[in-house]
Amino acid sequence: MDTSGRGTFNSRLAANVKITRGWVDSTGRPSVSLSGSGNFRVTFYGVVDRSDGNREFSLRITGSDRGAADGSAQVRLNRDRNEVEMINLSGRMGRDNFNGNFSR
Repeated sequence: MDTSGRGTFNSRLAANVKITRGWVDSTGRPSVSLSGSGNFRVTFYGVVDRSDGNREFSLRITGSDRGAADGSAQVRLNRDRNEVEMINLSGRMGRDNFNGNFSR
């Protein structure tokens, strides 16, 4: 699922990117993505390590589409669980720290 909204993503290589969409894929390999200005998109893969059984969960980040990554992502879906309400993530990609947020 993907939802339009706003947020930011920061790392050494992508400083202050304006985020316009948040993506969550819970089928197969769980992932969380942020996309925005300048055709920017980053996807983090991981393992769901906490869930409220309804619409909130945490993902332990184990990799990314840009290489090695570790960290965590917190996700909240809407009541119908068909749109993303919030994504907060932080961690490391290689030697660089990253953090990002998204809300609708």
